[in-house]
Amino acid sequence: MIDVMMFLLVFFVLISINVLPATCLKTQLPSASSAQQLKPQKKAIVTLGEQGQLQLDGSPILITDLVSTLKQQQQAGEITTIIVNSDK
Repeated sequence: MIDVMMFLLVFFVLISINVLPATCLKTQLPSASSAQQLKPQKKAIVTLGEQGQLQLDGSPILITDLVSTLKQQQQAGEITTIIVNSDK
């Protein structure tokens, strides 16, 4: 019985690891030699794909809608950090 439960646990863990990268654009990010700790803050992640695809926080978006969507997400008095990911 414990063998079946262990098999199911391993199966679902492996499936969940392989499903997550398949839902996003594949990009090769540059590496850094050092890092610094930042305070938690509101952020928006913009990903530029190799073929010109554009995503905002993992959701496909048109370039014409990007600015208006970012302005809607920003609340009064808050600073929104925009992180841009793209291929090398």
